[in-house]
Amino acid sequence: MAPTKRLIPRLGVLLTLFCAAVTAQAQTKIGFVASEAILDKLPDAKNARAKLTDLQSGWMREIQRQEQDIDRARTEMQANRLLWSAQEKRDAESRLADLEMKLNSFRNSKFGPKQEFERQQSDLMGPVMEKIAKAIEDEAKAQKYDYVFDKSSRGMPMLFANPANDITWQVLKRLGVDASDTASTAAAANPETDAKAEADARNKRMRREFRPEPIDPNKVLQPSNGGTSAVPPKGTETESTEPK
Repeated sequence: MAPTKRLIPRLGVLLTLFCAAVTAQAQTKIGFVASEAILDKLPDAKNARAKLTDLQSGWMREIQRQEQDIDRARTEMQANRLLWSAQEKRDAESRLADLEMKLNSFRNSKFGPKQEFERQQSDLMGPVMEKIAKAIEDEAKAQKYDYVFDKSSRGMPMLFANPANDITWQVLKRLGVDASDTASTAAAANPETDAKAEADARNKRMRREFRPEPIDPNKVLQPSNGGTSAVPPKGTETESTEPK
């Protein structure tokens, strides 16, 4: 009986700790949003996406036109390879190289890293992202949520977090890092500065998650039906599109 008597207080302590843990967990509210549903329904987002699509469509039509010029030049060279002089062949090869260089330059200027598409995307979608992020933050605070995640994202990114639950600086202290003189610690001690930093970080996460995919620059639009067809790889010979 003595061992049993000693076990009862221990069970009581464990039960108390378990109840405290459950209670603490129950006090944490976690919500989620479906970002794709927001973008599909929000007029500002639909308008921004439509403008981006129109821009890309125009660029892809220009790519198609330049590809056709290259195809015609290549077909002409193939048809006249036995008739032209050496100088005429060199001139034709130079013209073809210039056309291909112009096409590559145009593609890179529109779809390359930090080029026209990304700039237009930032200008058009940036204000929309900030508007959505602010609405999420306001609703999370109104409903007293501690965290809000995005279920449309494979990685379930955190779109909102209550700063009161941030233990970054406590972890640094536990790791033996003296962060008392850093700007980050000053920001953490200042609610207004911390809120601004959190808003900036949230907006960056929103921009990454809601970024619309650009049209594949290796495909071109068919103006007649709005479909797509593959652009022939550079160096591929195709039949001339000129009327006979």
